Amino acid sequence: MPYLLLICTVLLLAMSVFHKLFPPTIDTLKPNYLKLEHKDGNALLCSATAKVAYANSQKELITIKSYCGILNSWQEVSHININKKHLDTEFSTLTYTDYMTQAEAQKKDGQYRDCIQSLEKAIYHRPNSEEAYLQLAHSYKHLGDRALSLKHYHKALAINPASYQAHRGIAHMYLEDEAYQKAHTHLQRSLSIKPDAQSYSTLAQVELILGKTEQAVTSFEHSLNEENNNTLVLNKLGLLYWQKHDYKKAADVFERAYKTSPEDSTHLLNYYEISLIEPTPLSEQEKDNFLKMFSDKKSVLMVFHMLHIIEKSIRQEETFALQQQWSHNYAGVKLNWSLSQILSWLNTSTLDEERKFSIKKVIRFFIAYQQAYNLEHQTIPTGENI
Repeated sequence: MPYLLLICTVLLLAMSVFHKLFPPTIDTLKPNYLKLEHKDGNALLCSATAKVAYANSQKELITIKSYCGILNSWQEVSHININKKHLDTEFSTLTYTDYMTQAEAQKKDGQYRDCIQSLEKAIYHRPNSEEAYLQLAHSYKHLGDRALSLKHYHKALAINPASYQAHRGIAHMYLEDEAYQKAHTHLQRSLSIKPDAQSYSTLAQVELILGKTEQAVTSFEHSLNEENNNTLVLNKLGLLYWQKHDYKKAADVFERAYKTSPEDSTHLLNYYEISLIEPTPLSEQEKDNFLKMFSDKKSVLMVFHMLHIIEKSIRQEETFALQQQWSHNYAGVKLNWSLSQILSWLNTSTLDEERKFSIKKVIRFFIAYQQAYNLEHQTIPTGENI
């Protein structure tokens, strides 16, 4: 019995040495191969390892087989079928992270086609990479392939239904197609995941297009909660408050816009106009400073002096001479200002009819000027006769 145990031990040691010192040669794997990778293995398990690519009966595919060297022969461990285009990627030493870094550099250089190839290689290594699909969508959009861009945004969304970037990307593509209801849905989902000022502002503008004015007001308010000094949103919200006849709120946001960016003439002009009908802290000194700041901007001064004349008419002061002087000073200059807001206030105000008529007469003087200017300067399409 001891002799039998000894013999078995010697045999095992001999097999172990044979396994370790005499790994199988790669020549037996080479027939019909496309690419081969060979490595020394772990002597306890595989004396060598190999990965070999072979042709597949389906032309677009290749078969990758993995082998383990055992006792001078190759034992197949696993095999997969992959697309031919991924052959070099399968045998490359680069990783998912390497390809993503490479893609980022290519994107910065505007090399979007190369970027797409790197991203596809990254996805080969990590098929469920939301980030890679988002970058693919972005790259295809830059190349003008909207169908593939949208497809990859949806793929990212399938991987992660809570991807606010995918919802936002899809929404902006629908906006370009004027598919406003679809864009609205994805913007809402994006904001439910990650609120931000710009997306709320975009949502509000879509809601205005869809006729959802009350929702638009709320969305603009949310936008301001995220970025409280966005003058574009302040002005849009001010006009919506005016439309709702909520003059106190309109005055507050117009004042905020003016205080945030006094160098923009529109901000003080909006603030001045609401001050005609709603008490505000707008001072004469601020008006004087404005006139000095824009002393060389005739189109700006034109609107300011128009509002000044309307203000006097509201106060029941004589304005005829000022109107004539205004016409003389600004003849031939385009009056780029809407008078619909002040008219909407006048039509719903509690002023007596005689006073309303007097103010409306002054406003109509400026409307008539706009109409005459537009008629005189209208462009006639090529090929048409008067």
